[in-house]
Amino acid sequence: MNGNNTTDKAIRNRVEEFVKFKRDMTARCAETIGATDIRTENLRHQLAETERLQQIATQALQEIEQLDADSWTEEKLPSELAAAMKKLNDCRLELIRQTNRQEEQTAAGSGRSVPEAKTSPALELTSLSFWQLFRLGIIVSLPVTVILIFGLAAIAVAVYFSTRF
Repeated sequence: MNGNNTTDKAIRNRVEEFVKFKRDMTARCAETIGATDIRTENLRHQLAETERLQQIATQALQEIEQLDADSWTEEKLPSELAAAMKKLNDCRLELIRQTNRQEEQTAAGSGRSVPEAKTSPALELTSLSFWQLFRLGIIVSLPVTVILIFGLAAIAVAVYFSTRF
């Protein structure tokens, strides 16, 4: 009877061990299924974004190929050249934006951080022409210059009135 009790106890311990192991494996399998579902959804989203980027690039390429300098007439050359340059610039900027957007989403979906150079405005600034950078500098510095002039004028008025009395 003592040997039977020991055997029953050993069997119960094995059954408890089996139940714990089964519960652990069930939880692990459920967790893995959930993680792979999320990963699969992220990959589907990345694939859709990549296909969208490919369509945008294909459309930009077609628009660029339609620009033909040989078909421009002499009298309309300046306006057609300006329109073509604007179209090229718009295509370039849109491609940069969409590429950066996809890289950010890809990095966010995979949990990695996006390198700073790819998301910063420096990437777009490096591809701007001198005149575009000049105009940007004027736009940025003009408000600072106006505030500085008004500030100096206010100081001059204050000094004038303080020495007068």
